[in-house]
Amino acid sequence: MKFPFHIDIVLGKKERKTCATGVQVAAIAGALESVQDSRAGPALTGANPLESNSMETVKLFSFEDNNIPTYDPESFPNTYVLFPEEGSASITSVGQIDRLIVLDIKWSKQSGSTDSRFRSFPRVHLDSPPDRSHFWRWHSEGAGMLSTIEAIYFAAMETTLGRKDWNLSDRRRLINIMWLFATQYAIVKRKSEIEDRTVPFSEDAKLERRLLRQLHPSHPSRKVILP
Repeated sequence: MKFPFHIDIVLGKKERKTCATGVQVAAIAGALESVQDSRAGPALTGANPLESNSMETVKLFSFEDNNIPTYDPESFPNTYVLFPEEGSASITSVGQIDRLIVLDIKWSKQSGSTDSRFRSFPRVHLDSPPDRSHFWRWHSEGAGMLSTIEAIYFAAMETTLGRKDWNLSDRRRLINIMWLFATQYAIVKRKSEIEDRTVPFSEDAKLERRLLRQLHPSHPSRKVILP
């Protein structure tokens, strides 16, 4: 699978891997790499590293496991952190991106974004994120705040628009990273329908959770139980 840049996904502390969509990106990239390598044979001489070796292109790290690389601008040129905040730049305005660091953390626990290991790299945000996320976890950060896997997909789509080395077929294939997300989405939707309750990724369900948290800050929001 072809990617426009290397992707380093960093999971937050106490972030369950079953809930972190960044894990899905790494899993899909690894699976697609295995299929492609088996078709290409044992050697891929002269292949584009961003196209032929997805496992190396997408890497997964964790604050919990303390396995995050020692990043420095000299060793990691043209590296940016995908995190929308005051002062962050539009992702299409910064020129070449060789590596995108994506923090897979809850919006309520943004301390990871200030970690000293990422301080040397500028922040970027999506140009035109969709107003609504299709993720079933809720937040109170307003429109345009997406799950990690959605943010990676739209970052790739925005940065490849108009690039001569990316044709329409290449861009359409990027949707493949959403396969596990879409499957889980369908499972959650079907389970909600069977149990005759509001689907958790609907705006009504997310609003209900926000109001519940405001009224009872210590009350645990109802969790999505997957079969």
